[in-house]
Order: sequence, then structure tokens, then C-alpha cells
Amino acid sequence: MFTVWLFSFLIAGALLKPLDSLSEHLARVEMGDLQTPLRLPGSLQDRAEASVREYQQGLTRRLEAIAGDFQSMFKAPFTMKQDTQVQLGGLRVPELWSGSSQLSGNNQSLESFTARTGCPTTVFIKLGKEFVRVATTLQNAEGNKVVGTPLGIFHPAYAPLTEQREYVGPAQLFGRNYATKYTPIKDASGEVVAALFVLCILSVGAATYSPFLYFRF
Repeated sequence: MFTVWLFSFLIAGALLKPLDSLSEHLARVEMGDLQTPLRLPGSLQDRAEASVREYQQGLTRRLEAIAGDFQSMFKAPFTMKQDTQVQLGGLRVPELWSGSSQLSGNNQSLESFTARTGCPTTVFIKLGKEFVRVATTLQNAEGNKVVGTPLGIFHPAYAPLTEQREYVGPAQLFGRNYATKYTPIKDASGEVVAALFVLCILSVGAATYSPFLYFRF
């Protein structure tokens, strides 16, 4: 009896552990991690990897398409006017212009975009060493727009933006995780003066992507 029990225990462990790994991976995707590859043992890797990778890449393409759509709204070069400032809460920030559009404190175009796509967006201004939200549709837990708040130097997107690189991946905002893209914006001289942000609330869909759809026992 003990031999049968031990054999059953080992078989169950061998089957359930990969399912746990797959479940953990899908949870990371749901939190916005679109880049970490799936790792499963043996032949199970071959069965699950292609489907999960295809879904993960699909989410990435959607995020990239929405971010590109948002960036296309600002075709004219960005300029910062230090001599003209706008009061945002308790903070005064320079005017940020894209062509003839003044963006600091102006949420109108962002609200139209979010209403159309369902994705919150933000325009940051580079203020000293910090990036500050000067226009946004992102809201905090109380339902207030977070205009005038900093990105934070410990945010995972901070270093790439300061190095003039994009950041795509998970980001924690006000206690929640999302799939995000941050794009640095340079002025005519090549200096980073702003950044664009788009957030997508992506769901894996447990019913569609149940681990048991990948395996046939």
C-alpha cells in the first residue's frame, strides 16, 4: 500500500508542480509582465510555451499599438517654457508645448483618448531630476486625477527615461500592477524634456487560459 501511495504522490507532484508554474506565469502576465519567458520542465514546456508566448506577444502588440496611437497625437516638437508656469496643486511647473498645444494642466485631449481606448494616459514634464505628471487621466484610489505628482526616482521606468530609452513592462502605480509603456520625449536640442505614458489593464482570462487546456492526461 505504501508503494502505491508513494507512486501516486510522486505522479501527482510531477503533474501539479508544472501547473503551479504555469499558473504563476499567467498571474505575472496578468499583472503586466509581458517579457518574462515561460519555464516548464520537459515535454510540458513544448506543449504550453507556444500558446502562452502567442498570447503574451498579442498583449504586447496591443500595448505597443495603443502607445503608438497616443504618441501620434503629438506630431509637433515639444518645448518647455520656463518663464511661463502653471499651478498644479501645490506645485508650479513650466508650460509644456507641442506645436500650438499647451499641455501642462490640460487634460482635454488625454480624456478623449482614454474615452476612446479605455487606457489611462499621462504627459510628464522633466523637472530637474524628476518627471512630474502635468496632464493625466490616471486616478488614485479616491478617484482624483494624480496631476502634479512625481514618477519617483525608484520607479522602474525612471532610469530608462533618463537614459533616453523606452520602458515597457509591469509597473506598480498606487498599489496596483499594470502593463505600461513610458516613452521619453526630446526637444529640438535632443534633451529629454517630457515623457508619455500609457497604461493597459490587461486580463489573462482564466476561463480561456486555464492550465488544463494545455495538457491532455
